Amino acid sequence: MECSKSRLGLYHTTESYFRNIIAFEQCYYRDDSYLIDYMAFMDNLINTPGDANLLIDKEIIENWLGNEDAATRLLNTFCNETFMWTRNAYFYDLRHELVAHCRRRYNKWKAMFKRNYCSSPWAVISVVAAIVLLALTIVQTACSVLSLK
Repeated sequence: MECSKSRLGLYHTTESYFRNIIAFEQCYYRDDSYLIDYMAFMDNLINTPGDANLLIDKEIIENWLGNEDAATRLLNTFCNETFMWTRNAYFYDLRHELVAHCRRRYNKWKAMFKRNYCSSPWAVISVVAAIVLLALTIVQTACSVLSLK
């Protein structure tokens, strides 16, 4: 099975164009709001400029807005004050699985650790050095306690 992907093009006219389609879907297609559901999915998927940059690098988003900050702001504002009527739209289940995944405590901690302590090779080296020093301190303490007996 072959999977084709299409790019989401972000241009200076994208916001007004998509807002008009979202308004149209809210008025006439309450049960089949595909663009609203897709934009809500993208809103949940992209929270930082790094998230947008990853999707731009993977050629899922084609960004003509100038930088990742502008793309992030644009995608995070599409569904503001948009009401979701349907539960049978295409991205609904996937979006809720994504939200549930991100709300798990382990996944939050893992993402925070990667973002804060593994953002560069030097940060990784310092974390490894700190772990090694902690292990050596524990070994030294254990040896000192054992030698006192």
